[in-house]
Amino acid sequence: AVLVPPGIYQTGPLRIPSHVALRGIPSWGYKTVGGSILRWRGKETANDKALLDITGSVGCRISGLCLEGSGS
Repeated sequence: AVLVPPGIYQTGPLRIPSHVALRGIPSWGYKTVGGSILRWRGKETANDKALLDITGSVGCRISGLCLEGSGS
């Protein structure tokens, strides 16, 4: 498993291979931000279609992450 510690991480597309677990630290609240946040870096090219790409992957697991996209 790959553990993503609490924090905000600006990133482009991440390719998740088969049989890999991507785990974050969940956090929820009306007034606080915390936990593991993956934020879209704001640049998009023809090849960048998703923040997390699991195309063709089997047996992968994603949990405990906040995903922030571009809103488009």
